[in-house]
Order: sequence, then structure tokens, then C-alpha cells
Amino acid sequence: MKIFVDLFAGLGGASEAFYRHPDWMVIRIDNMPELVELTPGLLMCDISDTERCIQMISSYLTNQTFTEFVIWASPPCQQYSMANAKRSPDDFDNTLVMAAIEIIEHFKPRHWVIENVKGAIKEFDDIIGQPWTQRIGAFYLWGNFPMLAFQNRSDTIHKKLDAKGSRLLRPNYRALVPYPVSLALLNSFEHQQSLKQWC
Repeated sequence: MKIFVDLFAGLGGASEAFYRHPDWMVIRIDNMPELVELTPGLLMCDISDTERCIQMISSYLTNQTFTEFVIWASPPCQQYSMANAKRSPDDFDNTLVMAAIEIIEHFKPRHWVIENVKGAIKEFDDIIGQPWTQRIGAFYLWGNFPMLAFQNRSDTIHKKLDAKGSRLLRPNYRALVPYPVSLALLNSFEHQQSLKQWC
């Protein structure tokens, strides 16, 4: 068994390829009840309540033997987006990204990813303590993971789905990680190996 934890899962875009794969168990967590009918397997938890979130994830790991454990986190990006007219770097609330880091530090997975937008770079570089690892179109990824490869350049294009969803859910559709990105991440874990693993 391999486990993929999707924090701030939203519509589940980042974990979709893993959800479809028979060898992976996906734990999707968000705090919007409106997403439950749209995102299979979504669990409700306020991720800023790190203790409760850690307990929830831990309950799924009990009696599980797993060969791979990955945590992905996509904290809401509206305040960091340069397209946000109300964006105020002096007033950024970094509570959620710090909660994600606390959860990652608790579980100490070999592989982890934190995703956000270009406008988050300065804040996230400082908070995470390292520069972003890979850029995929509009997505910036921080973490420890095998580099993602794409066959087609168009797979990296972020198509913001403005027309979909209610006003409440529109940010979730706009932030949806495209399936090719999820698939590339899955393939990176399934097929790439380090030099150490080859020896």
C-alpha cells in the first residue's frame, strides 16, 4: 500500500491520478462541506487545527504497512495571487501554510509537496526555508519529490474554469490542479528512481 495525503484537497485535482490507481490509498482533507458531494472520499477537518488533522491522518495509518507516503498541500492562494486587487503582502495570514508544515514535520514523509502561486514565493521561501523546487505553468512547488516530466507542453497549462461552480466554489474550480499534473506526479513516484535506488 502507498499513501497520498491531499491537504486543502478542494476538488481533488492534485490527488486524482492517485485516487484512480489501485496501489494508492488517498486521504483527502478540506474544511468546506459544499465540496463533499463533488470530491470522492473527502474528509472534513480544519487543517489549522493541526492536532485534530494529525489524529485523523494517523487513524488511517493504523495497522497499515506502506511502502510510500506522500503529503501534498495546496493552501488557499487568493491572498497571494497577484491578480487579487486586495492583495496586501503586509497583511498575509500564513497560518495555513504553517499548519501544513507542522503536519509534514510531524509525519516526516520522504516526499512532500507544497503548492501555490507566484505571488507566494517570497513568503513561502522564508517560511518553508528553501526556494521553490519546480515550476509547472502557474503552479510553484516546494518540497522533496522527484521532478515532474511532461510529454506535452500543453499539459502544464493551467486552465482556470471561471464558468463552473457557484460563487462559493468558483475559487476551487479556478485553483483545480489539472489531471496531467497529478498524473506526472504519480509517474514520478512510480517510475523515477534515485541513483541510490539503482545501486
